[in-house]
Amino acid sequence: MRRIAVLAIVCASIACAQTSFEVASVKPAQEKSAGCSGGPGTSDPGMWRCGNVSLANLISLAYALQRYQFQPLAWMSDSRYDVVARVGPGTTKEQFRQMQQDLLVKRFHFQFHYEAKEMPVSELTVAKRDLLKESAAPTPEQRDFVPGPTSSLDGSVHWNVTNVSMEEITPIFALQLGGPVKDATGLKGRYDLSLSWYREITTELKARLEAMGETVTTGEGGPTFRQAVKDQLGLKLEVKKGMVPVMLIDHADKVPVAN
Repeated sequence: MRRIAVLAIVCASIACAQTSFEVASVKPAQEKSAGCSGGPGTSDPGMWRCGNVSLANLISLAYALQRYQFQPLAWMSDSRYDVVARVGPGTTKEQFRQMQQDLLVKRFHFQFHYEAKEMPVSELTVAKRDLLKESAAPTPEQRDFVPGPTSSLDGSVHWNVTNVSMEEITPIFALQLGGPVKDATGLKGRYDLSLSWYREITTELKARLEAMGETVTTGEGGPTFRQAVKDQLGLKLEVKKGMVPVMLIDHADKVPVAN
């Protein structure tokens, strides 16, 4: 009886974090539409569903990686899966990510290691201090994610967000640039941002999309992302060389372990 009481005290002190889904199904894709929904911080926190998603996408979700941060095997972007998993009450975002990682190991026998690779790194510095607006809003107690930019049909992109730190800003910048961003501003405050720019697209990609019947508007003549950051926020993105840890895949099964 005393051992049970001691265990209860230990569990209370470390929260007995659950690292596996209660129930999970992983099957070759049958769904037509692709994407994931549910989990902590959503309107359906108790159920996580992914339809027609690649293993590369599942890996990037589980380890919070952008595409420059890992090198999937060739087949990982083509093989598609449907995933349905039950998430226990009170699961945190970090525990949820551990559950996703555990699912990859158990169902795909996923193995990897990290290596430092040299690549272009955008260093973020302050160019003009009076353009960045400090936030007057109260600091959010918990925010599972920062709302990202929204795109319009005319090729413009807008990002309006309140009370964000440089730690929260740089991942959004990295996503827009498709490469790592290093915060060298020294800024420790929290800020309200209103940023607008036009998406950039190569001539080759534009021609390919138009050949497929898509209308591609890039807002030619409008500010690029880097220019908008400098003119509207007073921050500068300068490209330099740097060493970045990159996930390299050692092994993964194409056919997941049966449910």
